[in-house]
Amino acid sequence: MSASPPRFGFAGLGVMGVPMSRHLLAAGPLTVWNRTQSRADALVAEGARRAGTPAEVLDGSDIVGVCVLDGSAVREIALGETGFVAATEKAGKVVVDFSSIAPDDAREIAAELAEHGIGWIDAPVSGGVPAAEKASLIVLAGGREEDIEKARPLIERVSARMTHLGPSGSGQLAKLCNQMIVANNMMVIAETIA
Repeated sequence: MSASPPRFGFAGLGVMGVPMSRHLLAAGPLTVWNRTQSRADALVAEGARRAGTPAEVLDGSDIVGVCVLDGSAVREIALGETGFVAATEKAGKVVVDFSSIAPDDAREIAAELAEHGIGWIDAPVSGGVPAAEKASLIVLAGGREEDIEKARPLIERVSARMTHLGPSGSGQLAKLCNQMIVANNMMVIAETIA
């Protein structure tokens, strides 16, 4: 007898979150939340369940993806008054943060969620909207090995490749290094053209 597939959730329905959520919805039940509730309307019309808070997303899911603008938004979704820590069913669940935030923020959020029995993976992505639409994102992941394995079904639905780089914060650190290389290349190209 096989185990039932994990229930997916997603918080943050922007230009990256919507296509990522569509790939998850194609796999089965999906619970979604966005600060501006109307951003969830199209996904709800396609069969997703709307949650009123991030806590409700975690209650209705086994693995939750997050993709929002910055570290303060991630912190509010994870640790705020109606955040993941306010869920009634927390133990054994895992959150995958696809946002690009500071490595220290990722480590702090991971530590605070761990106190509530919630696993955390910092998993910034490369590839932008086109890769999100094609489920071909590249994921740079940091977190505990057991949480990576729990989250693999969600990550594999939205990406072409994941590299586990080490403990919490490692994914964000790798993304930061990647962005420094990209910025340097852009400056050299601009100088060359000039």
